[in-house]
Amino acid sequence: MYDKNIDIIVPILLTRHGAPGGDRRDGYLNLLIDSIDKFTDYPFKIYVVPDVRNENEQILFDELKDYYESRDDVFILKSKNEDDSPSDTKHILEDGREVGQCSINKSIALETGILAGKGRYICLLDSDCTFLNEWTNMVLPLLKEYFFITASFRKDFNMARDQFFLYDRKVFDENNLIPDCSIGDCGGNVTKYADKNNLKFYVCKNSTYWGDESLKKEHLLDLEGFGEQIWIDEIPYLYHYNRGSSKDDYSFNLWLKVVGDYLKNHSGEIVKSEVKKMWWNE
Repeated sequence: MYDKNIDIIVPILLTRHGAPGGDRRDGYLNLLIDSIDKFTDYPFKIYVVPDVRNENEQILFDELKDYYESRDDVFILKSKNEDDSPSDTKHILEDGREVGQCSINKSIALETGILAGKGRYICLLDSDCTFLNEWTNMVLPLLKEYFFITASFRKDFNMARDQFFLYDRKVFDENNLIPDCSIGDCGGNVTKYADKNNLKFYVCKNSTYWGDESLKKEHLLDLEGFGEQIWIDEIPYLYHYNRGSSKDDYSFNLWLKVVGDYLKNHSGEIVKSEVKKMWWNE
């Protein structure tokens, strides 16, 4: 019933802010896929899911599909989302929280990718991420004990975040569960279900605002203080730029250079963090 692979689901905005005619931001995806190729030992398939709601998005979609046409493990899918409402459109969720249109769009894109695959494991992943070390040998075994693995957790919403979110499809199917945006934000319904049913989940060590920002001094990538790093067993395995599609040209090009150089120069050996004096603490 399930294929022996990880389905990696990547919702993506192909332009800055997702605006028609905006500056292209598909460079994030190219580097992310490079890092998946380099640092993922377990079999995988990648499902990239952009919104295609207008002529400009259709052109970018076609170009992206052509670019990865030779890959039999990368699938470019149109999101089921057809709503072209402005990004500042607000929606009220079941718990009364207000979220923007982008959260709704992202949730639909994630569902599109999840339903397209049959892999035993599912990894939800933002496009402005890069893997830093091999990760599957450290993270996948945790699913024997935990309901899901998340990169970070927002205590103010009591909700695991979905920038990196890993789970066993079989277990979720048995519980008739799929991440959505009905409570809190994208994937908030899963945390509520886990809490209600006393199911343990694992939150990785992280340098996010909701984790431990003092860990920024251990970042492997010098991105001038932007972004957050994620660890497992004291090994940094993921970096998330945070709202990458909205960043200006300077920050976008900084990511392309720093991440590109890291992936090019990485020998394949595990790279550990070390405390260093960063420019913003000088």
